[in-house]
Amino acid sequence: MNHLNQILLECTVSQDAETTEKPIGTVTKIPVSYTRDCRNAKGEIVKEEVFLDIEVYGEFGKKVGASLKKGKEIRIVGRLKQDRWKDAEGKMHSRIFIIAEHIDFKKTEEEK
Repeated sequence: MNHLNQILLECTVSQDAETTEKPIGTVTKIPVSYTRDCRNAKGEIVKEEVFLDIEVYGEFGKKVGASLKKGKEIRIVGRLKQDRWKDAEGKMHSRIFIIAEHIDFKKTEEEK
């Protein structure tokens, strides 16, 4: 049985997108971040900043990557993916990232 794995994220591009050719094909990596207000143990409101990596594949990734520069606000619909690997010393590592299936460009104040 397949479990539901879908994410909707509004975020800001934190670095310019980077497209590379890999054995699996074209991969565009988009580092993003988002900030939210939350309460700490003392009840004070603090900012929580989260950084994530987005991957987009194929021609869609090339087209989107060419337009995404640091500071651009976007909305992503995608799914979570986990990579696991062992390093040279045999220690296990993992990372969770988002594979984007749809990306909307949010309008800036100048575009509104």
